[in-house]
Amino acid sequence: MNFLILSRKSFMGFSMDIAGLLSGLSGKFPHFPFPSRIAAYSSRFGAEPSRYLSLCFLLPLFPALLLSLLFLSSFVYFVASFLLCYSLFALALLFIPKLAFEKKRSEIEAELPLFLRTLSMLLELNIPFHRALSALSREGFAISLELKSAVKEMDRGATLESSLASLAKRLESLEVKRAVSQVISSYESGAGAAGIRKISDDLFFLQHQRMKEFSSKQALLSLLFIAVSTIVPAVFLIFSVLGASVFESPTDPVVFTFAFLLGFPAVSAAILNFSSMLSPAYLKEGRGRDVGIVIPMGAAVFLVAISLLELSPLLVLLVLLLLLGAAVAYYYPHYKREKYREAVEKGIPDALLSVSGNS
Repeated sequence: MNFLILSRKSFMGFSMDIAGLLSGLSGKFPHFPFPSRIAAYSSRFGAEPSRYLSLCFLLPLFPALLLSLLFLSSFVYFVASFLLCYSLFALALLFIPKLAFEKKRSEIEAELPLFLRTLSMLLELNIPFHRALSALSREGFAISLELKSAVKEMDRGATLESSLASLAKRLESLEVKRAVSQVISSYESGAGAAGIRKISDDLFFLQHQRMKEFSSKQALLSLLFIAVSTIVPAVFLIFSVLGASVFESPTDPVVFTFAFLLGFPAVSAAILNFSSMLSPAYLKEGRGRDVGIVIPMGAAVFLVAISLLELSPLLVLLVLLLLLGAAVAYYYPHYKREKYREAVEKGIPDALLSVSGNS
């Protein structure tokens, strides 16, 4: 069953780790006298909203002041940079719990069809509802932690209907509410697995439709990425070369350098990031923390930096070899796991055929 959900260390992403860390740190801050709906999301990670709101107002003071010292030569720039940095840091801290909760909710919605299909399979084996839910709460589904709380409520005497309704209310998801409503209806009517399998099929169909919509958007973003990463830099290069001789307006070397080293790569990375944001959550399932693009970009920036330092070719070659060895050490285990997964998935049909033949 764990294999079906593409086992991962945690369904919490990087933002959820940060939210948990900040929630623990907020206990050292005083209570803030005014409530906030956004800060209330911090309670889902074990923090008091009033203390977390105080953290959001006090913690950014030092980094904002530190960055604004770069503009100390002008009082106006110093004050403006401090206010800007302070506002950005405070808003980022304030919205981290909400973003982490939405990430968790999107992962639950992505796995919901598979979760319901697994629940229907357990019910078809004549396993009671409570035992089936208890078994699934110990698995690695994204909803398992929330389900474990619901099972504990049932063990303390609450009804199955009220426990699942409380779970759906906490997650604030329309898809989860519909699924829970169908599960409760099947439980009360005695329909069992048939009704749950029906809503599972409907959710799979809905995901299929969303994948079609994403594919159409992806085609447009792909064309935009190609234009920004190849065509626009080529046109800029042509005008830069011809500017001095034809138009008598040479391009500033600093502008030219930063355009190719920072400008065009930054826009291309922004397009890729936007495309990833539009991607449905179930297409990202099993990736864990999405740092695959961060490491090559960091290596590229590092290589550009050492090339500008005009170091000796032997030292540059040594750095390249070290980066290559680090890349192999990092990516080879991932490659082995993917090859093993492909081999297992390829052998599943033959295994099922063999089992059905023996039975």
